[in-house]
Amino acid sequence: MASPLTKLRAIANRLRRTATGSSPGPETAVVWYIESRGANEQGAAPSDAVLGSGVVVRLERLERADSPAGVRWISKTPPEIKNYLLTCAHVVRHVLPNNSGWSPVLGEILCWKPGSHFQQWQHPERPRRTGETRQLGAHRAHPVLGRLAASAVPADQTTLWNDWVLLDVDDGPSGTFDHSPAVQRWRELTADHEVELSVVGYPGGSSN
Repeated sequence: MASPLTKLRAIANRLRRTATGSSPGPETAVVWYIESRGANEQGAAPSDAVLGSGVVVRLERLERADSPAGVRWISKTPPEIKNYLLTCAHVVRHVLPNNSGWSPVLGEILCWKPGSHFQQWQHPERPRRTGETRQLGAHRAHPVLGRLAASAVPADQTTLWNDWVLLDVDDGPSGTFDHSPAVQRWRELTADHEVELSVVGYPGGSSN
């Protein structure tokens, strides 16, 4: 998963849970809504969309340090810490007929932050074009890391352990996505312990 010189490590989000234990509000929620569809830069955006959700995770990119004692992964200077959306790989692809695999990554991935309002296209005189997102209250996103290439995926690779992807969210010059709440705990993972993480998805999607 990691490149030869870098590795991703999850770091704990410092946000506290609400004292009442009630459901999180938009200011602390971490689940975003996602729609993916093909891109059509010359005309109407396709209406057929894959629907799903993702959670915000905060990751740090580390540097490899070789020494006689072995390989260590250390923070960069300054540290490179960034938020991503973690979702299933099948959320950004179509399932091919007869469950013969997954399509290539779809050209338009839209996401909505918690507490935002999903809006319908407000221009009945013409259809929405790919990339027109402001009227929908959406952000665009694109895959940056996963186990699969962007091309079509054969059926024998649509496995649980392949069914995840990290999305980078384009939030414009404000950079607000990197300040969004992220998952508070990764099981027992802490900054003092390096352990392997297994991320699994569910290829059946909404049929499960």
